[in-house]
Amino acid sequence: MNRKEFDSLDIIRQIDYINKELSNGKSLTELSEKINISRSTIRKRFKKLGYLFDQDANKYLCDKEVKNVTPGNKPIENNESDKNNIKITYDNKDIEKLALKADSILGMLTWWENRDVKNNIDISRLNSCSPKTETRSFNVNKEVLNSFVSYCKRHKEYRQIDLISIALLDFLEKYK
Repeated sequence: MNRKEFDSLDIIRQIDYINKELSNGKSLTELSEKINISRSTIRKRFKKLGYLFDQDANKYLCDKEVKNVTPGNKPIENNESDKNNIKITYDNKDIEKLALKADSILGMLTWWENRDVKNNIDISRLNSCSPKTETRSFNVNKEVLNSFVSYCKRHKEYRQIDLISIALLDFLEKYK
């Protein structure tokens, strides 16, 4: 079976196929390579329906245990006719927590969409340089060093060695 055929099956049939092949002695890795789909994709798809891989049984089993049932929630009953219908219940406390954090989440989203392009430092210019590094000791103004260190803490996507190298390249280009 190839990826296209596998994807065309509904998830219950995908689970049945994988479990059948596992019972025939194939490993999950072999199956994922044969189908050309990652193991994590299989796991995520099956987990959506409550199926988890049981290493002892060597197959995907439905986790039938209902957790955190409160009076406001209806438990999902699992019978054969409803296997393809997914019902979701939400705990009111979880929804309230999410509602309280909504402003913060929206603020982060707005920040992400409107972040200043000036903060994007192009370190690709270092690709033309040798990857070898050399250790040197410099005396630096204390305030400048503190500002640099705090900048590096806020922007962990950059390495200090890259930022210093870019700064030196900029200096050399400006003051040739």
